[in-house]
Amino acid sequence: MHLSASGVRSAPVALGLVSLLAVLPATSSAAAAPRLSPEGFGPVHFGMNIHQAEAALGDPIEVDPGINGCSFWTLPGDLSGTAFGGRLGYILLSEPGPRTTRNIEVGDGLARLRHRYRGRLHKGRSASLGAADLRLFNSESGGGAVYELEFNIVGGKVAFISAGTRHTIETFGECA
Repeated sequence: MHLSASGVRSAPVALGLVSLLAVLPATSSAAAAPRLSPEGFGPVHFGMNIHQAEAALGDPIEVDPGINGCSFWTLPGDLSGTAFGGRLGYILLSEPGPRTTRNIEVGDGLARLRHRYRGRLHKGRSASLGAADLRLFNSESGGGAVYELEFNIVGGKVAFISAGTRHTIETFGECA
């Protein structure tokens, strides 16, 4: 958004800004920690290559070569990412700290998860090798694909959270 030479904004822009500020928490800042969503992690979206992801984050990403055209990325906060053919396709949260856009982190209870994702969780298929008592998914469509967050529940708590396209969540793509 730009101000005019006189410093006056148009009414719709000003009202939009006021509306946005009204719903933001008082502690929010431009430097807020990135959050995991079905589309990616903060400014890093599925389908980005390493150069695009580093530019979006403003930080370098550690890349380890993998197998079958897959590589493994370490994103800020020690998040694990997997790239298929050089493009980010999967993110895993396995430790408390990083959160989803609905404020869920590893270690949160099942009741909190269900409350934060009211009516948006469903059961589904997963290629996950980890033992879980329950697997719940949150799906969103965009760009011709379905993206999912997968919540693995062990002992009534979120044990880990993964994100990627539905195809990747169900098959783990080419790395399987």
